[in-house]
Amino acid sequence: MKQDASARFISRLETLGGIAPGSNPDRRALAALRRSLATWPKLPPEAVRVVAPFLPEHATGWWETVYYLIGGFFALHPCLSSQEAYGLSLGKALRQAASGDSGLGPERRLLALLGCKSEDLPSHLRHAVSYLRARDVSIDYRQLMRDLSWWDTVEGDVQHRWGRDFWSGTLEENQESAESVVEENSHVH
Repeated sequence: MKQDASARFISRLETLGGIAPGSNPDRRALAALRRSLATWPKLPPEAVRVVAPFLPEHATGWWETVYYLIGGFFALHPCLSSQEAYGLSLGKALRQAASGDSGLGPERRLLALLGCKSEDLPSHLRHAVSYLRARDVSIDYRQLMRDLSWWDTVEGDVQHRWGRDFWSGTLEENQESAESVVEENSHVH
């Protein structure tokens, strides 16, 4: 997948979403892209009209699918890749969302993603993106696009990185939490 082709596509999505400087949202195009997630894998012609002009010349199969998925997810949760979100994997984004959540929602979503094959990604990712939207956590769509293009590699590098990004530091955090509980309890006696 050519980097410049995907960058042009993301820039176009930001314009359609009305979040690029000087742009107004194209509600019809965004609705078509959101609808593509609901009718997946059947694509509404309106979504094809929005995405097809940005497909690289030889994009077929999974690469083409990635473009349509990113378009749909962007329409579901339009956000600029802020400085904090730049290069942020979905694992880090879910961890960021988890910091304000006492439940296991982000971890369950991540585990479902890490264990699924590409054909199951649309459903699991839709839930994760909706969760991030509800918590106002930005997504780096350029990074997500790169990650999805390598999803089904035998090595599972993307899945390993997402897991590492989500759970890194949790051992230290758990130890610090346990130490503070022990310290509080020692003052009680």
